[in-house]
Amino acid sequence: KKSAGHPTHQLLGAPNCCMASLLARVLKTLIGRGSLQHQAWIVVGDAGVDELTLHGTSHVWHVTGYSISRTCVTPSAFGVRPIPYALLPGGDANTNARVFLDIVYGRKKGAARDMVALNAGAVFAMIGKTKCIRDGYAHALSSIKDGSVGRHFDHFRRAFS
Repeated sequence: KKSAGHPTHQLLGAPNCCMASLLARVLKTLIGRGSLQHQAWIVVGDAGVDELTLHGTSHVWHVTGYSISRTCVTPSAFGVRPIPYALLPGGDANTNARVFLDIVYGRKKGAARDMVALNAGAVFAMIGKTKCIRDGYAHALSSIKDGSVGRHFDHFRRAFS
């Protein structure tokens, strides 16, 4: 039975490549023992960003119980133009919460929404919902625009409030 407490896949952000490599080795062992999910991706973006980024190169470790592979991707691989990191809004917890809700409910366009869609797209690719991150990115953008992300978020909030 699937459960949020026992995920089958996981996307983790790491602050740097050394930490990502260490996490990959640990997860490979845990997955191989059956202690964790079937697959994990660990990502590091340029400038120590712990997610896939649209402002430079992102490093991705694909981890299973049998192997670790590493790839590097750039925004052009997702069919988007690079976005300067300075254009990403952010700040204190209240500001970040407002940005998040604006993205979820389709009220925000631009760099922040695109970064969220990119990382959601990576999850869609990892779980096999799409063939690749690029397709996952497009699916995530579409899901934000058509309101389904907001509806799912409302359902989640009701279920856990």
